[in-house]
Amino acid sequence: MALFGGDRPDHPMADPKQARALIAELPLHDPNQALEEITFWLDSIGRTEGFKLDYRYELFNALDLAARNHQRKLTHDYLATDRQEKFRESKLWNTVYEFWKALGQSYLQCVEQYQSGAPGSSALRKCSSFRSSRLASSWSPPNVETKEFFSAFHARSQMVAWM
Repeated sequence: MALFGGDRPDHPMADPKQARALIAELPLHDPNQALEEITFWLDSIGRTEGFKLDYRYELFNALDLAARNHQRKLTHDYLATDRQEKFRESKLWNTVYEFWKALGQSYLQCVEQYQSGAPGSSALRKCSSFRSSRLASSWSPPNVETKEFFSAFHARSQMVAWM
């Protein structure tokens, strides 16, 4: 892509206008679908090489903000679900769990790139929200299995070390 005018990665969210449009197009009245799409975008951005760290973090943060109401709604629905509705309960749990897992991995990727001095990390030095509690809170989704809990604990301790 650099050959044709820019050092942007080949990704639909590489252009800020297009990224805002894609986020705005998320389903408003279907929190399950919206959270699945946000999880997809978090994973896709994380796997794509070429994003500067400050822009990658900006995208993760925008998706995080877009997901908040949907995540709250699904968590509330999960807690309110009767135990007899096992399929629905499982679907709600998996959607919320996968979102938190992707969000935690996304922010961890930012922390690791920041620590390694990746391009764009100097811009994040001034960004107080980068060191926010939201970053810390994403490391421990509810009822995490022990292996993932310990990796989340390690990520949180790494974050505290560079603060």
